[in-house]
Amino acid sequence: MPGSPQYGTLEVTDSGGPTLQALFTGKRAGLGTELVLQITASTAGISTIATPVSDDGTGRSLINISSRGRLTRQGDALIAGFVIGGRTPRNILVRAVGPSLTQFGVTDAVTRPVVTLYSGATVIASNSDWSLNNVQQLTTAFDLAGAFHFASPTSRDAALEIALLPGAYTLQATSLDGGSGKVLAEAYEVP
Repeated sequence: MPGSPQYGTLEVTDSGGPTLQALFTGKRAGLGTELVLQITASTAGISTIATPVSDDGTGRSLINISSRGRLTRQGDALIAGFVIGGRTPRNILVRAVGPSLTQFGVTDAVTRPVVTLYSGATVIASNSDWSLNNVQQLTTAFDLAGAFHFASPTSRDAALEIALLPGAYTLQATSLDGGSGKVLAEAYEVP
């Protein structure tokens, strides 16, 4: 429909026999798959099967955004933006990874990263040491989102999980002590 955040895909399978199959998937931007219809047409007639859509995360529109860069001086920031569409809040995991990058062979990582989440110019949340939050809750969020685990509970990486309303957001990864080095800024949807 013009002007709405809805769209769909139609896959038609024709194997040359007496049966034609079509699979329609209706989607809504920011909410993922909302409707699945399987249509089979043959000389015997037409049948339609509506498949219920579960909230198992398979219809998620955001899986992960990430960017790795190098902070060279005090005040540098690695910035990533994202938009949450739809009408319902989404649980989002944001991280600034420094020390745990070494487990992947990355040298010269920022030792004290900070992740700050903004809505416009307003700071929504910030973290500079993930172990100051609920480590078990964050570890569960890592698993649900498909994010790698930090090197240890005392790694000094930064992470927070937050429910966000639809809208535009920016996350910034900076260095707490102004030190230079490589940092990874990430955002995941947590199903």
